[in-house]
Amino acid sequence: MKSFLLLSALFGALVSTALAQTEVEGFVGLYDPGKITQADFKNGAAFGFRVGQSFMSILGTEFGYTAATGLKDRLGTFDDTIHMLNANFLVQLPAAGFVPFATLGFGGIVGQRDTTFKIRSAWTWNAGGGLKIRNIAGPAGLRFDVRYYNIPDGIELLTLPPNLNKQNFNILELSGGLLLTF
Repeated sequence: MKSFLLLSALFGALVSTALAQTEVEGFVGLYDPGKITQADFKNGAAFGFRVGQSFMSILGTEFGYTAATGLKDRLGTFDDTIHMLNANFLVQLPAAGFVPFATLGFGGIVGQRDTTFKIRSAWTWNAGGGLKIRNIAGPAGLRFDVRYYNIPDGIELLTLPPNLNKQNFNILELSGGLLLTF
């Protein structure tokens, strides 16, 4: 019985790998950090990568890194780069090389600068969607994403009393990049 269970687990792992596609994407984009009560942030550039696995065509997972550079407020009192790491689940609808998808995930954000504001290291969640265009030239294709990131209590305002100093921080990201599918 023990051998049967081990053989079944090995068979399941090999079959799921044979039915899966690995994807790697490098991307660039724009982000809009929105407004909070005490500041109005400027839009900026984002770049990063995502590595994912698609299972049975319609389900997938991915892990990603995004750097949002030059996060600045309009008064010039804050300037920082934030780093986001995410794990996401995808639902995909492939059709002839075009793959629209929806994604939902969680992760973390790091990026601190002690001036008037401080980006707190915090947990985040994100949701979004996009379009993959696979295998335009061999394994190379394109991918376009729209992501909404929510960072609960992600901004700490250092000039306010402690009971009023934390606010939610939301980021909208638009990105596109080179997609490699194996």
